[in-house]
Amino acid sequence: MNDHDLLQRLDNGMGADADVMPDHVFDSVISALPNVRQHRRQWSGIALFAAAVGGAAIAAAVTAIVLITSLPGGLEVGPPDPSRPGDELVVVIRSPQGADLALATLATLATGGVSALTTMPGDELEPAWAPDGATVAFTNDGDLYTVDVASGAVTQLTATPQLDEAGPAFSPAGDRIAFSTDAGSTRTIWTMPSEGGDPHSVTEFDAPFACCPRWSSDGSSVAVAVDRSSGGQIDIYLVDVGSGLQTQLTDTPGDDGSHEWSPDGELIAFQADQEFGLVVMRTDGTDRNVLTRVSDTGFGITWSPDSTRIAFVSVGTVRVIGADGSGEGELLDIPGSVIEDVAWRP
Repeated sequence: MNDHDLLQRLDNGMGADADVMPDHVFDSVISALPNVRQHRRQWSGIALFAAAVGGAAIAAAVTAIVLITSLPGGLEVGPPDPSRPGDELVVVIRSPQGADLALATLATLATGGVSALTTMPGDELEPAWAPDGATVAFTNDGDLYTVDVASGAVTQLTATPQLDEAGPAFSPAGDRIAFSTDAGSTRTIWTMPSEGGDPHSVTEFDAPFACCPRWSSDGSSVAVAVDRSSGGQIDIYLVDVGSGLQTQLTDTPGDDGSHEWSPDGELIAFQADQEFGLVVMRTDGTDRNVLTRVSDTGFGITWSPDSTRIAFVSVGTVRVIGADGSGEGELLDIPGSVIEDVAWRP
């Protein structure tokens, strides 16, 4: 089966009644996924529901957003330590059990204990931290939500059956959330108050795909992944939040996406098809530098709060590498689960 056929079967799904996946079938899917080209609708907040590989029916695996504690400080075991910023990751995990989706806290790495913050129908995807580290924004069934990490209280920000909101990101001040929507052939970049309210249109792209605005450190611009060529090439554009002016930053064969702006505002990290790996560049699109080759495509990327390291998803685990390409290694592997996205706590 080629990549296109597998993606088509992923899109078609198997229905809500298929909720348990045999382990051997799940393993077949996971072994196949690294060879499948990133599905752009997943970037847009649409989950992976079902597939058929080698004639075997594959049911939907569960996705959850999980808070992993005390990782960068040497894989220490224990609850979150508010005095040590940056020792927590939120990850999106997919497991074969077919249970409901949840935002959960992994209290101890040794036992793998998980305590749910939320339990919602559908897939919770695209986690994004508020700058104060107290709130996480995410998408579920095409709408935007936030969850208070301490209390577990969930707030629904949008309810738009006619639109899919995707790629939320808090502004550096924490007062606004940028996101994208699609309607017909138009892709719109918006900002809205972080507590909810009327959205403001920043710019529109007449393109098959435009997603995932990522803020500059000064809050003046967002970087957006855009495909103007009907599936031929995704490039990164810079959009001025005030004027909506669009500036193309990349123009290489294949897709550039899963982009993240460094907290210090100096670099943009992204996944690049041309280099088949994790790449960083300056914010004007110059000095493109390959940090490592990665077998996946469309993997999640996140910067450490001090902009010195980048965590990224590879073959269902989280790896970490220095912003200069040094010190690559595995950061997190959850046995029995597949990690799909990651966000480092500020």
